Amino acid sequence: MATLGWVKEAFQSARTDNLINSSNYSIINNVTKSRNNLAYMLPFSILTTIVNGLVCYAIRKRGLLRLSIYSFIFNMCISDILAPVAITINSFIINEIQLQNKLLYEISCKFFNYVLTVSMAVSMISFTIMAVDRFYITVLRKRRRLLFSSKRSVRLTIFCIWLHGIITSIPVLQIMAMVYEPNRACDIIYVGDYYNIPFFTFFLIINYFIPVLITAILYIFIVIRLKIAVMASLPYGRTVPPVIYVNKRKAINTIKMIATTTVFYVLTSFPYVVIMLILSDAKVSMIELRRKGPVYSLLITLGFLMSALSCIENAIVCVVMSKELRKTIINSLRTLFGRKTVHYRIHVKQK
Repeated sequence: MATLGWVKEAFQSARTDNLINSSNYSIINNVTKSRNNLAYMLPFSILTTIVNGLVCYAIRKRGLLRLSIYSFIFNMCISDILAPVAITINSFIINEIQLQNKLLYEISCKFFNYVLTVSMAVSMISFTIMAVDRFYITVLRKRRRLLFSSKRSVRLTIFCIWLHGIITSIPVLQIMAMVYEPNRACDIIYVGDYYNIPFFTFFLIINYFIPVLITAILYIFIVIRLKIAVMASLPYGRTVPPVIYVNKRKAINTIKMIATTTVFYVLTSFPYVVIMLILSDAKVSMIELRRKGPVYSLLITLGFLMSALSCIENAIVCVVMSKELRKTIINSLRTLFGRKTVHYRIHVKQK
């Protein structure tokens, strides 16, 4: 999700040894922190890429891209992979250039924040589109005329989702102002000018609050419809109405998977939204807000650590709740490690 990059902020309070000369303290401390950020983020980025990559592989291997739901899940996994890659590249650049090249420094810092913002927008809109798709099938009973009846319609929708995220996130570049001081690598401040606050509020409304509200309302209708359908099937041995068009259990499990993923994502990304609102209203940078007290620092750290999970939790929940994905990944890993074991044994025997 999109908000993984903010976890670097949690580690920017690391201190250097007392052996550092006071005249070089700022420079060496800045280098040390940048390297610590890279050391912390690189393993997590690799793990996030592997987990999301496995889900993408399982979806393609199983041939699930023909289903609209799994196409959107595949799209979100790609979005979650881009976020840690952008963070790692940014950490590497900051580690190398420091403040020597302010133009490259600003481009790198703003670019990775922009990528994270786009990733969050893509994920939230994708969740809403999936809820609309399930509502269309479950509540409106449009089983003969699907909302996404062809691959072309799915691809066009995914293209529009990315285009929406890219365009609506552009004002964030204007809102962010860089702080060019030692020990504050990529410390940003959301400028609270009279024209920036409306842009910032507009972005959060269309990319977070409205999608969350629409998704919640649609799932309420879906749950009510499913309860009515199940209760209607109990008396006199009647069958379930044609509200679920393929298989009752399979369709319900799919809805549960999407709903669970949505709930987890909303809960873990909410602290990021709150922190951005606080920064824009207070007109202070992240580190300045941390320095106001240990309570602020702790809450920001916990909030960003929770938000960091949004880039990996979608894939994990899908694997846990989807039997098809789980089975495909397990079989693929068994085949991979089985082949390596056989090759190793043959190599040992030849020696």
